[in-house]
Amino acid sequence: MAEIVITITESGENLNISAIISAEKKDSRLVKDVSNIIAPLMLAAASAEIAKFFQHLNEAHHG
Repeated sequence: MAEIVITITESGENLNISAIISAEKKDSRLVKDVSNIIAPLMLAAASAEIAKFFQHLNEAHHG
């Protein structure tokens, strides 16, 4: 049996995404499949936050 807990919390302007995956050894394929879905989502969220950070820096510098 596998258990996957995805938590999304908002703190001010920040969006935090975390995932906890626990599984038995026989469920390793499921964990791999789910990880392949979750990892790009987390990367996309992080990329958006990094882009927002640099946009604020640019606006502060030029604005």
